[in-house]
Amino acid sequence: MAFHFKSGMTKYKITVVNFVGNKKVVNLILQLFKIALPFIILLICLAFLYKGQLFNLKPTVLNFEGTADLRSHIAKIELVRSAIVNQTGWPSWTTSSYLGFPPFEQYPPLFYVFGSAIAIFTSAVVSYKILILLNFLFSAICFSFFIRRATNLSKSWVRWAGIIFALSPSLLLLHMYGAEPNLFAWNTAILTLSFYCWPQRQRDYLWAVIWLAITILLHPYPVIFLSLILFTWTLIKSFNNQQWYKPWINLFILWVPAVTATIWWWLPAVLTMGYLSQLADPFVWQQINSFIILIILFATVFFIYKEKEILKNQSIILIGLAWSCFLTWGARDLMPVVGQFLHNSRFANLGIISFCLPIILTILYRYRQRTITFNQIGSIPIVIASLMLFTIFFVITSFYYGEFRNWSESMVINFESNAITHLIPSLDNKRVIVSTRLGRLSRADSLVTYAPFYNFQSVTGAYSQGDPKFFNFTVHIEWEERWLFNKQTLNNIMGAAGADYLLVKETNKNRSVVDQGTGNKEAMLFSPAMEINQAAITMPALLDVSKKNVQLVTDTINLLLPDGYQLPLVDAHGVDSADYNLFPIIVSEDEGVIQKYPKAQAYLVFNQDGNFKLTGNLASNSSVYLLPLNLAEIKKYFYQGKPYEYMDWLDFDVQAYKNDYVGKMLDLCMSVNETWNKFKNDNMTMKAVRVDSNNKSIRLSAGPGSFVIIRQSWFPRWQPSGGKLWRTTQGFMLGYLESDQLEIKYQNTWQFLNTWAADKLSASD
Repeated sequence: MAFHFKSGMTKYKITVVNFVGNKKVVNLILQLFKIALPFIILLICLAFLYKGQLFNLKPTVLNFEGTADLRSHIAKIELVRSAIVNQTGWPSWTTSSYLGFPPFEQYPPLFYVFGSAIAIFTSAVVSYKILILLNFLFSAICFSFFIRRATNLSKSWVRWAGIIFALSPSLLLLHMYGAEPNLFAWNTAILTLSFYCWPQRQRDYLWAVIWLAITILLHPYPVIFLSLILFTWTLIKSFNNQQWYKPWINLFILWVPAVTATIWWWLPAVLTMGYLSQLADPFVWQQINSFIILIILFATVFFIYKEKEILKNQSIILIGLAWSCFLTWGARDLMPVVGQFLHNSRFANLGIISFCLPIILTILYRYRQRTITFNQIGSIPIVIASLMLFTIFFVITSFYYGEFRNWSESMVINFESNAITHLIPSLDNKRVIVSTRLGRLSRADSLVTYAPFYNFQSVTGAYSQGDPKFFNFTVHIEWEERWLFNKQTLNNIMGAAGADYLLVKETNKNRSVVDQGTGNKEAMLFSPAMEINQAAITMPALLDVSKKNVQLVTDTINLLLPDGYQLPLVDAHGVDSADYNLFPIIVSEDEGVIQKYPKAQAYLVFNQDGNFKLTGNLASNSSVYLLPLNLAEIKKYFYQGKPYEYMDWLDFDVQAYKNDYVGKMLDLCMSVNETWNKFKNDNMTMKAVRVDSNNKSIRLSAGPGSFVIIRQSWFPRWQPSGGKLWRTTQGFMLGYLESDQLEIKYQNTWQFLNTWAADKLSASD
């Protein structure tokens, strides 16, 4: 290329070489542009897909489209950012959701540490957008590296393979769903496989250990997937190796350092796994499983056919496909313990594209290079059918991505112009219930996630698909919203939570639910017409019924009976027998059980068939109150299914909202109202108690021998000093004072592990 110009009678010719000084510079620029071109196209595609939102760095909280998990991730980033800025220490406990929960107990923290480091200089929302952008680029780079190690593709094909992977609809779905930590961890898992399975130098094993440790601290799903693949691969290698133990030694060297370095996070997570609810798997994924399994089968045919050198160390690809298949179809029901916490769809979307794409691209590349023919890899129909199925997978996932995106766009609001901003000043330092449908809890513009931004406590959580098992209370709001339609059950919910407000949106449609409040046409705050106590001296009851009826009796008393929330219940199965006599009230199912508690002040007796009559000494005992309720009949009206199938119940429940469904339940209990009212007047008292608390400790004062209900969720890390602490059957904390003060502290990781070890040692003595 040359530039010509004339000065007077003299003509000049300046070439690019003259301009830059050397042809090598031009070649270098062209080479850099060639390398950068795929990534430039990636950025252009992202600008189109996100309609510019991804590059809008305005630090607004609610102006970014996305669904489900996205809201929770933004909230966690804000929690860590606030802790750093305010120098309050690591946020191991927060009352921003579920009236208190450990945000990083079951969720690895590394993604949020990265996010908070960016958010310090911007905001949590802007930080999340930047992480999305980095995640797309990281996906392209990691998969390019994986393909380069696993195949013989040229560098240009490898770069474009990374872009295809990053922009594949199955990954776009997960981005829109808000699964950024999962996607980051998948990328680091791919790097772990690349360094471990295809090492080119000795230090690659060290890199494999480092990337594995990072994966553990990002998200558990890829760790589970990695462990299954590498265990299977090692098992196969040991059978084909005369020194069978060497592959196992290599696997040991990989896992032990990574697991040891991250034990501070995963060990407490494993020990408290029993308090984590099962997760719901989005229904849309099940509709594409039939296509996914066909793709896997055809890709496997490609793999095992005549040409054995299609891929290097090809067995790892086949194993990855096999486990993708199993985790997509059978993980939930067939894998013990872990299966209930898995989203089958994550493995389908990530596993299929990750292990099919190398095979497809390699075959196309080698066919283009004329180093392989259709006759070598099988018949033309097999090739065409496989490529068509892979295309169908892209088309179907593209369709669902479009559906998700449209749904997400419908939830995007401009926060500055939305009417709910007028209510935010009223929420400062208040406790709020946001329900699933009425309050749009499950929507991207839900206010719940943003509690850390606006200094209020949310009774409900960022996920409307089952709560932490340590806090059963919110099931009545998130799974069975109909209880908000009846004044008696609504008061029990508000009173039990110690809630200042119930947030209802679109109030023109919902005014039949609550008839008082403050707000405007788009949102309203309902405030209960009763005294709200977030902690109170109380008379609790020890609940000694069969395990299958614990939740049923709890719901009947605390939800259905008038002012039933005022009687905290503690399951006898979780109380040391030496402490039984401390409880002034016993709730049981029959006469035989309550004979064990002769010193109790009062006995509340249920009977499942409703026909039980007092006999013997109990018949003349005025401290025995009989509630002849038919629990078997009442049980029909409560959700009894699996947590991850609750959506079917909700859909059914919507039709029942305006029927006399709740009324029928209350009618069942009305026959015992006279006995219940007498029991309340004789035994139930509540007196407000001042509580000084933060996210690490709770302090309260009352007379020795007092019971205090603390309307904050219980968790195993809370340990009392100066008394005892139990979990109520709704999931709140009940303290017993041995002196005039009780302090409850939230243990850090090492304190918790020491307590756990001491308990195990004392139990073995």
